[in-house]
Amino acid sequence: MTLSLPTKRGAARERILVQAETAVLEKGFAATSIEELIAGAGVTKSAFFYHFRDKNELARAMMERYIAEHDAMFADILRRADELHEDPCTASWSACGCSRR
Repeated sequence: MTLSLPTKRGAARERILVQAETAVLEKGFAATSIEELIAGAGVTKSAFFYHFRDKNELARAMMERYIAEHDAMFADILRRADELHEDPCTASWSACGCSRR
């Protein structure tokens, strides 16, 4: 089995996203500059713009990354909420294989 290591290009994108998350959580999105992110991630300005068209695209990528990382957790929370709020009559009918009309 062959494991694929992150490409240098992919690693740079990930470093930018990690740096952005840290900076945004610390002081907010508006107060975080692209220059600060490229310095912290150790990439060039052109590398930043290779991965992200602008700061808004970076924000979108940060949200997508957050959602992807936490998707399983959200699914579990919603599943547990459904279980806790399920109507006992419906649960009983479903457990016995009956349908309620």
